[in-house]
Amino acid sequence: MNEIPEGDWMNLRTLKTRALNEACSRILDSVQQFLQNMAGVKDGWEKLTKNLKAEIDEEKIESFRGTISFPFKPGETIAVKIIDVRGIESLRVMKVA
Repeated sequence: MNEIPEGDWMNLRTLKTRALNEACSRILDSVQQFLQNMAGVKDGWEKLTKNLKAEIDEEKIESFRGTISFPFKPGETIAVKIIDVRGIESLRVMKVA
């Protein structure tokens, strides 16, 4: 098997991170667009519930709003998305040490 130079590994690692960031960003944008296109808050959640064939726990939905993090364990991969007051989004996927 041929050895791959360390410089190439560094490039591949960077590409992997960028590709993962791009994929997460596209998925989050699609979900956001879907939620914005729903008729009303109540109607929209009911429509989403029917599409998912499940019930939505409103308490859990509310827990996604705000600034308190969900618990996570060292070694897990997390995604952090920040949206500033101008609407500029930044997304970072990282492994927690």
